[in-house]
Formats: sequence, C-alpha cells, structure tokens
Amino acid sequence: MKFSGGAIACDGAEFSGGTILFVRAAFKRGTVAFTGTKFSGSAVEFTLARFNGGTVDFDGAEFSGDEVSFTLAEFSGGAVSFTGAKFNGGTVSFTVAKSSGGRVDFDNVTGAPQDWGPFQPSTGSEG
Repeated sequence: MKFSGGAIACDGAEFSGGTILFVRAAFKRGTVAFTGTKFSGSAVEFTLARFNGGTVDFDGAEFSGDEVSFTLAEFSGGAVSFTGAKFNGGTVSFTVAKSSGGRVDFDNVTGAPQDWGPFQPSTGSEG
C-alpha cells in the first residue's frame, strides 16, 4: 500500500475487529491524517511501514489492540506526530524502528509504549 503526495484524511475514522494491517505501507510526501482515529483490533500493525517526507498525524488517536507494532518502521524526513495519542492496554512497540532526518513527536501521550526504539519518551525525537 503506497500513499504518495496529495492528502488522505482518516480523521475520526474507526478501524476495529480482527487485525488492522498497514504492514509495509509507504507514506511518502503529502499529508496523511489519522487525527482522532480509533484503532481497536486484536492487533494494529505498522510493521516495516515507511514514513518518508510529508506529514503523518496520529494526534489524539486511540490504539486499543492487544498489540500495536511499529517494529522495523522507518521514519525519515517530514514529520510524524503522536501528540495526545492514547495507547490503551496490550503491547506497544517501536522495536528496531529507524529515525533519521525528520521529526517524530510524542507530546502528551498516555499509555506509553513498552519499547520506544530510537525515540525519547514524552519529549519527541529529532533524527
């Protein structure tokens, strides 16, 4: 799945039930907004996703699956924001995620990830 240029708005959407897969998704340039989106499945997977350039917002999003994984995700250039996001229950992981040349913000996050990977808790990270 590739999101390149333009704008995609999933603001306030609800993804629920089963496994929600964005595995190997490529978010390149443009703007993708998951602002206020609710992810409630047995697993939410952004494993191996690439966030290159542009802006991806998870501001105020709620993740309530058994597992939320950004394992091996790549964050480079552009900005990704989790400001005010809520991680409720389950395991949240940014294990072996890579960050370079962009900005990833975790301001005011509740239910912090168990594995922050390359990111600094609560203050955001600049790669």
